[in-house]
Amino acid sequence: MKRDFFRTALACGLLALGSTTQAQTALTDIDQAVKAAQAKQLPVFIDFSAIWCHSCHEMDAKVLNGTDWDQRQSRFVLVRSDADSVNGSTWMKKLSVPALPTYVVLNPDGSERGRLTGEFTRAKFYPALDRLLSGADSLSKLKADALHGSTEAVAKVLRAYRDRNQQQEGLRWYASLPVATRNAVKADPDASTRLAAIEAHAEMTAMIEGGRRDMIDAELRKETDPAKRKAMRELIGPLPASMPVSRRAALAKDCRVHAQQALNGPMELEQHFDIAGTLLECTGTLPKPEQKALVSAQLPALKALYDTKIPTAGSGALRGATYTLASYYRALGDSAGEQATYQRAIAIGRKALGDGHGGFDVKRDQAMAEVFGEFLSRYGSPSDKNEDLALQKAMVEAYPDNAFYQTEYGGSLLRQGHAAAALPYLQRAADNASAQNKLGYTHSLAKALIALNRRPEAEKLFNAALQTAEKQFPTETKMEMTVWKQSGGVL
Repeated sequence: MKRDFFRTALACGLLALGSTTQAQTALTDIDQAVKAAQAKQLPVFIDFSAIWCHSCHEMDAKVLNGTDWDQRQSRFVLVRSDADSVNGSTWMKKLSVPALPTYVVLNPDGSERGRLTGEFTRAKFYPALDRLLSGADSLSKLKADALHGSTEAVAKVLRAYRDRNQQQEGLRWYASLPVATRNAVKADPDASTRLAAIEAHAEMTAMIEGGRRDMIDAELRKETDPAKRKAMRELIGPLPASMPVSRRAALAKDCRVHAQQALNGPMELEQHFDIAGTLLECTGTLPKPEQKALVSAQLPALKALYDTKIPTAGSGALRGATYTLASYYRALGDSAGEQATYQRAIAIGRKALGDGHGGFDVKRDQAMAEVFGEFLSRYGSPSDKNEDLALQKAMVEAYPDNAFYQTEYGGSLLRQGHAAAALPYLQRAADNASAQNKLGYTHSLAKALIALNRRPEAEKLFNAALQTAEKQFPTETKMEMTVWKQSGGVL
């Protein structure tokens, strides 16, 4: 998926329509924003983001700025919510926000009016935002329009459920519509494609969840150490009910049918690769020869789309499309094709960011720099390692307040045995970390201190961060501690 790194203030006013429009300073606490909205009787615009979110950077740099953005700020109370803060994570759970970036519009009373999820072009974002702010595309209005036969409204409601990761609920809502409306949807290319996509996603999710119990049981049986098995069991939590193999196979078959229907309809670039990934996921229950035949049939069109569109697309499309295409090659056992796909992505990133002198201009496209760095570190050749480190260094120098970049670079130095060089970066990361990242970043800092023979200081810092984390995020902290213990101890 995953990802801004949003700051707490907006740019200054711009000249618009012959007058100056002053951009408002964003709030960071959603509860405070709702109170301000109630006093002003304005909606709330929540920008959910995080410092590790490359798509958030993409939107911040290319969409949420300029006259278009500033002119609309008098129409809402703006809040830039860090998804890793206590307040942000609480509201994300409350509003069922499963991915970043997500932009939610609340009514003055705090109820949701609607949302926009993912990356948008400027040309598509602002008309969609205007319709949300006016109430024309509020979820309640769209559902009312759908009841009166609007296939466009049906498609938008289905997307709203998809954006909440509530596909099953969306399908139940769709099934409640009049027969005439459902027939009209099936005859409408856009609406029927949206329907097929959400059906495929819902079937894939149910299929995977249905097989999760068997996979978990198998993994637990492999572990012969009772203590480790107990720790694994605690980490997993409540187990899902088992599902008959025949039922999972039926879901997978329906998923393949619906995914192929969606792929044959009108879809945007990122959606196309997303649904292609869903199709591949649902081939796993097939015998190997049948799976390879289906994957081989899809691959040429997928590769042609990648070759023609992805080199000039944004970082989000590059990331998603690369992983999907590589997974198709992997399903065929074609490791050379898989690696070539990653190398193509690396070459695209290198071309986008190269400064002409062997270095990188990471400020040219921050989101692309993140995606390029991800592929370079994971799939680069041994000769690319120095380039990867140089890119990380460029990122910490260009964005010194970004704790994620600091801990990434510091962690790389630490793994190379340069604890003293890593220390200031890891210290800066721990000092500037959001609440949900504080424990993990402090853990890395403590490791560096231990490597420098400063264990008492390391344990004091880590234990203080642990106490806070246990209060703020008890479930997540327990899981993190279990993982560390399983991998050889906390410190």
